[in-house]
Amino acid sequence: MDTVVRSDPSGMHAALPLRFFLQRYPETYVEEVREFLACVANDTTPPVTGKDGKLSVVLGYAALEILSREAPVRLSEIVTQ
Repeated sequence: MDTVVRSDPSGMHAALPLRFFLQRYPETYVEEVREFLACVANDTTPPVTGKDGKLSVVLGYAALEILSREAPVRLSEIVTQ
């Protein structure tokens, strides 16, 4: 990863981040697959469950609703929709 930041009279310049998560964090995804396989092999619950996934979707819908209302939103409003 290029972490060089160059400064000149026109401003500060840095390399753009890699676009795809697998390019940015390859070791994270390898570890995630290892953890999943260990859970399957040992018949254990993964540390991240469907509830975690649902919460991220609810937060995304809440963010969209906040944008359209231009006002705060309670997560309980989103979950019931």
